[in-house]
Amino acid sequence: MGHRTLLPDIGEVVVDQLGTCRGGRLIMVLRPARPGSRCPLCRLVSLRIHSRYSRRLNDLPWEGIPVRIELRVRRFFCDNDACSQRIFTEQLPQTAPRYARRTGRLTDLPGKGVQNLPFKLLMSQEMLQVRRERASAYTVAGSLTSRAARICC
Repeated sequence: MGHRTLLPDIGEVVVDQLGTCRGGRLIMVLRPARPGSRCPLCRLVSLRIHSRYSRRLNDLPWEGIPVRIELRVRRFFCDNDACSQRIFTEQLPQTAPRYARRTGRLTDLPGKGVQNLPFKLLMSQEMLQVRRERASAYTVAGSLTSRAARICC
């Protein structure tokens, strides 16, 4: 198994903020690592920023904690007079394909997404063991509760 990191692609994005929200979800605010981007038509690198916007992406769970990425991407001016593309959005293909709502590594999993995957493929053996222990504890607690209800009634 390959080396797992919290970031989708450490060469493409850097962390601006890291925090949690309701339900214990981990929120990562990421921005591109490079100062500029290439025009998709003429391939000229542009450093002149037109505007910025945020994309929200789902990512793989990290140690069993759900992860949401807020990716801050930029739009650039193309300064090549011969190019018909005046404004373009930087692309981060290793982090998130165009129009994607999931990171590339989440989309590339067998079964095309978390909801279709068996749970064992997403969690480490330790997490599975913890879940098994919790499940057996709930089963025992449930059977004790049902016995207590029968005794009391």
